Amino acid sequence: MTTQHPNFKDKFLAFIFKNLQWLLTLVIPLSVFGSLMGVGMRIGIWVFSHQYPSGYFINLSNKKRLGNTKSF
Repeated sequence: MTTQHPNFKDKFLAFIFKNLQWLLTLVIPLSVFGSLMGVGMRIGIWVFSHQYPSGYFINLSNKKRLGNTKSF
């Protein structure tokens, strides 16, 4: 049984199909790592916001409290 190699005119598609295994070994772990980083970031922001419920960051709309550093 012979394998037929497709004749792609587009060099980019030919590169993808020739190096599909190498691309998958890079794309799949990077996507998993990126999604885990995103979930960790969301959990970290959620924990941080519950740890400092009064507002750790300076509220720029409330200009009266900008000089007050006692709340920190």
